[in-house]
Amino acid sequence: MIGVKHNMLKGYGSNNIHYQCVGDGPAIVFCNGLGVSTGFWGYIIRYFERTSSIITWDYRGHGKSAPAESMEGWTIQNTVDDLLMVLDDAGIDKAVLVGHSMGVQVILEAHRMAPDRVAGLIPICGSYGDPLKTFFNFPMADRVFNVLHYIGVNRAWAIQPITRLAVKLPIAFDVAKLFLIDKQLAKREDFRDYLKHLGELDLRVFFHMARAAADHSARDHLPHVQCPVLVIGGENDVFTPFHLCETMVREIPDAQLLKIRRGSHAALVEQPDLINLRIEKFFREKLPEWAMDRSNAG
Repeated sequence: MIGVKHNMLKGYGSNNIHYQCVGDGPAIVFCNGLGVSTGFWGYIIRYFERTSSIITWDYRGHGKSAPAESMEGWTIQNTVDDLLMVLDDAGIDKAVLVGHSMGVQVILEAHRMAPDRVAGLIPICGSYGDPLKTFFNFPMADRVFNVLHYIGVNRAWAIQPITRLAVKLPIAFDVAKLFLIDKQLAKREDFRDYLKHLGELDLRVFFHMARAAADHSARDHLPHVQCPVLVIGGENDVFTPFHLCETMVREIPDAQLLKIRRGSHAALVEQPDLINLRIEKFFREKLPEWAMDRSNAG
């Protein structure tokens, strides 16, 4: 039976950070997207948990973690501070870091701040930084965000009940299928926990973290990444377009690339088998300590 360890630790700002450790072996640590808890990692966790130590954790104000005493002025670097505290508390010296969406910025910044703790990087459907510049390929996205940020931070009391109701409606998933995710491959059950979490999330936390992501870039660090890297991107990702993945592969020495045909920003749950097999291949080629030994995997 695979052991599961839950823990709460005091992170930056003296508030509780929740993490979970599953399995035993070389460590793989997952960094979520903005507004997301750990649910999108389910397929990868089940694939690798018998041969690896799997660490999932919640950002400030997400899932089971408390918000910081003040989220105003929050930065991606603050989030990396929390990540490093999770690694310390879990007794992990070095890990493969996997990031989705905003989590890509987190893992790249983690490599900048603590390269000796990073064995490899797997950025999935995310940007190295400045995400508003490419969001929906809409040139006015930053201006629209500034308006939404002001409303979300200063009028959350009025907007929050509406958003909580909206994401509970069955039509929320159907609308997403029209514009954001693959109509045939996306399954309603894979988005149920995500929509529930999004509805419960404090809008002020969401927009302060979104501002942190918008103000951050690790592009200048890409040429200095010396560990093995596998970049994964969706062909039809409208949040973080695929050309951002191509940029990372050009600028990170010896980085590998997986292009997911028809993949959206939610490719993690649309085509998990493809992603899992490609990660396994990456481990065998570049990080043999993390490669699966199927004879002992059960």
